[in-house]
Amino acid sequence: MLRRLCSICAGVAMAVLLVGPGVAGDWTTWGGRADRNMVSDEKGLPDRFDGGVSRSGPTSQPVKLNLKWTARLGSHTWSTPIVADGRVYIGTNNSNPRDRKYWGDRSVLLCLSEADGSLIWQLVTRRPDYRELGQVSTPTIEGDRVYVLTGLADMLCLDAHGLANGNDGPFTDEANYFARSVPPPPPPPQPKPTTQPTTKPVLPPPPPPPPPPPPVKLGPTDADVIWKFEATPALKLYPHDSTNSSVLILGDTLFVGTGNGVSWWGRRIPDSTVPSVMALDKHTGRLLAVDDQCIGRRMWHGGWCTPSYGEVDGRGMVFFGGADGWLYAFDPKIDTEPRAEARGRVASTQPATLKCLWKHDCNPMDMQVRDGKPILYRMNYGPCEVIATPVFWKNRVYIAVGQDPEHGPGKGSLWCLDPRGNGDVTGKVTIWQNRDVGRSISTVSIADGLLYIGDQAGVVWCIDAETGKTLWRQATGSCIWASTLVVDGRVYAANEKGQVWVFAHGREKQVLDKVDLTQPIYATPVAANGVLYIATRTMLFAFAKQ
Repeated sequence: MLRRLCSICAGVAMAVLLVGPGVAGDWTTWGGRADRNMVSDEKGLPDRFDGGVSRSGPTSQPVKLNLKWTARLGSHTWSTPIVADGRVYIGTNNSNPRDRKYWGDRSVLLCLSEADGSLIWQLVTRRPDYRELGQVSTPTIEGDRVYVLTGLADMLCLDAHGLANGNDGPFTDEANYFARSVPPPPPPPQPKPTTQPTTKPVLPPPPPPPPPPPPVKLGPTDADVIWKFEATPALKLYPHDSTNSSVLILGDTLFVGTGNGVSWWGRRIPDSTVPSVMALDKHTGRLLAVDDQCIGRRMWHGGWCTPSYGEVDGRGMVFFGGADGWLYAFDPKIDTEPRAEARGRVASTQPATLKCLWKHDCNPMDMQVRDGKPILYRMNYGPCEVIATPVFWKNRVYIAVGQDPEHGPGKGSLWCLDPRGNGDVTGKVTIWQNRDVGRSISTVSIADGLLYIGDQAGVVWCIDAETGKTLWRQATGSCIWASTLVVDGRVYAANEKGQVWVFAHGREKQVLDKVDLTQPIYATPVAANGVLYIATRTMLFAFAKQ
């Protein structure tokens, strides 16, 4: 066991190499690295760009400026582009089918050519409960493996080459797995029950269950599933709307949020022990550990946070924002040896428990209680979840609170915390708190001591990362779902109106450009290999100097 723990520690220590300044090249995970700071050292991006999309108005003319290529997506796109080894990955839905054998409302992960945006392969799975939402979780790439969480919390490991190089195992039943997303045919109409004058109605026998859909015929443009773990039945969780968490890789272990949330009618999860974070073996998909914080007991709406990683004074921590509005820090070291229930018994197959190092309540008291009474969740001055991803920067953790943007803007709180605590550290580790920023689901970008964030009221903020003082703000006129990106001396911020605002990186506000791509933008801009990628609701744009 000691040897196994040493191996785990060594793997976690290697993850520290991922936590540092942004590097030019591929963008292989949400936030670019394990610290999730939305900053890149990419250079040579175009000074100006335009997608050549039509605009309203008699004098408007479509202009293509520094446009490398475009790719048609589905009708809804929430996933952020990921770039690795000549491929671009992005999630969407199936309203624009790439293969007619896949019909109906489904979740789709596209793997496109980095050179021209053409299709290499696609993963087509069951859609989440929310119609047309599609694939929301952003994948993580390591080598020739793609790790992604589907809308219904199936954790998948995929071959980056798809089925073009054969069906690698151990999982080889893609034909039936992909077919399960086909909705069954409607049952035949049943005759009305007949009645007799003096007897109860005679009901016909129930129709037999529909047969399972036939397997699909696989081809080279289909995804190759290496292994899968179906978290929903295994953990009895309920993904509200859809899972959104991206995978954090530390050594041989995957950390990811389960997406557990409230039911459609807004009630709390009846089983408070359903976990919000899980850890799996990246080679086999075996469930290693789950949290035991009973977040479901205090859950407001949904758990959509992505975990991040940082190390302070030799102590590594996995940071995760809970659907109860608390920020948690878990110990990444897991005892993966099977635990024996008792001497002489068979070893338990139950997962281990993630050790919670500390936790912090990110909802100030004035957002929880007013006049001695609890404030309702949906009030614009009420409590929030932690949906944004925690960012680790210079031994500090930065996090904002927010709600589902469909609930509207409201009062928020942006925190800077010292992660060197233990237990409940609420009010004990606060370095600063900024109450200017409203509700936000955006992950912050920090470069040269300047922090950038967008909020649900559509305002972009620049804040001193050391003191929390607001330096400047810019209203964009529409809700901001995406995170800001700092790259090449510029700050990119996209809003729901389809506008991409470009600012000069600095303590003084300077608007360099405002590009209208005409359709809502929910995904964060990404820079990789000299190309700027921006996904609107239905299109993926690749901009590069021409």
